[in-house]
Amino acid sequence: MTLTHHPSSEAAAKEPLSLYQCGSQACPGGHRYGPAVRDHYLIHHILSGKGYYSVGGKVYALSTGDTFLVYPQTEITYYADEKDPWEYAWVGFNGSDAAIILNATDFSREFPLIHQTPLSESIREHLLGIYEACGNDFMDSVEMTGRLYQTLALFMK
Repeated sequence: MTLTHHPSSEAAAKEPLSLYQCGSQACPGGHRYGPAVRDHYLIHHILSGKGYYSVGGKVYALSTGDTFLVYPQTEITYYADEKDPWEYAWVGFNGSDAAIILNATDFSREFPLIHQTPLSESIREHLLGIYEACGNDFMDSVEMTGRLYQTLALFMK
């Protein structure tokens, strides 16, 4: 299930953090996305199972508790393991503070993932919380953005 919200690029550029989409998906074995390029940041957190993330000529094997980041304007592909396909939650965002916040985390273009940590369960709960807060009201938007800030703060720890 996906919630997609596409603010205008002009509006998103003026906002410190703008949520574009969020959701979760249990993928069938071998399910593939890409090659594709996004115009915003996209964090995927693996809830269960295994899969692979390909970026910059490297392929990363991922499993439950791992998280990967898709950078804007970067060609990527990701796909579920055939035998133990992943389920993941994601959030897509942009804004004037997005790069500044992400630069304060362990994500980098050279290594765009974080393997399972003691905070993996909190990351899971926060991402699912963003999705649970989805709605079309201004209050819903404020709550989702607040939860996004809390989630990003976890990656800074």
